[in-house]
Amino acid sequence: DITTDFSTLEGSIKDLPKSKSHKKAAILKILLGYFGVHDFYLCFTKKAWIELLVTVVLIVGVGLPLLFLTSLPKPLAFLIPFAVIWLFYILSGLWFLKAPSPKDGRGEYLR
Repeated sequence: DITTDFSTLEGSIKDLPKSKSHKKAAILKILLGYFGVHDFYLCFTKKAWIELLVTVVLIVGVGLPLLFLTSLPKPLAFLIPFAVIWLFYILSGLWFLKAPSPKDGRGEYLR
């Protein structure tokens, strides 16, 4: 007759560090990297706010001159810089996926 004490097992599971997923961070970077969502997920909030601000400044800073100085349709003037930024985050997200497991903002390795 084998009996198991699950109360000690539950206590040891709760004590394990809760690491964040490397794949989830890469997917967030590919899909929503321009908003800095992957850095919010990894607890790099300062970096995330900077990425969000840089994205807005680049889209507006490049989009407004394209809007007024070219004969492009209005939506395209802002869509072109957004597409370039998104392409950058797609490529950097794929690179991040292939990179060895980095640490999050708390110093824990990603699983």
